[in-house]
Amino acid sequence: MFGGLISVIIVGVSRGAFSNEAGIGTEVMAHSAAKTNEPVREGLVASLGPIIDTLIVCSCTALVILVTGVLDQADGMQGVSLTMAAFKAAFGAPGAWLLAAQVLVLSFTTVFTFWYYGYKCFVYLFGETAGQYYKYLYLSLVVLGAVVSLDVVFLFLIGAYGLMAVPTMVSGLLLAPKVNQAAKAYFSSQAYKGTAQVQSRAPHH
Repeated sequence: MFGGLISVIIVGVSRGAFSNEAGIGTEVMAHSAAKTNEPVREGLVASLGPIIDTLIVCSCTALVILVTGVLDQADGMQGVSLTMAAFKAAFGAPGAWLLAAQVLVLSFTTVFTFWYYGYKCFVYLFGETAGQYYKYLYLSLVVLGAVVSLDVVFLFLIGAYGLMAVPTMVSGLLLAPKVNQAAKAYFSSQAYKGTAQVQSRAPHH
């Protein structure tokens, strides 16, 4: 029972990290680059990511797979292949092509986003002048990831996410009092109260 519980936790945490990157520390770099005078408000915007990615998108994807019944005929399929089979069963060939186009767009945005994350970390560690060499390193990793097996890529990502999660969780616990203090100051500020009053006065349709 203990081993099964640990396995469920490990798999659940890894899939949750793949879904919304919560607790990993990557999304922080994107939100910290936003031009805003209210960091707490940006944090509230960031909290919408896990809700949309995991609770809505992943739940809808799981429901599509269960409703179409392709899970009983999976025959070793998993991930996007299983999802594409479900959409094809529900909407025919157009459903599969539509999902393929969506996956293509999301794949390209993921490649560009993680290039930005890696570049920022690389420049922070080795300096601005060394940043020009990072693009060659990143392109070689993209090619390597395209030719090796999917299991190897997933194992590498799980290990990398685990290494990133440790300092992120520790710093999150250490900075929690300051975040709580900043949140209390923001929710009691005139800027937040003014925004709330404007929203309450807006006409409801």
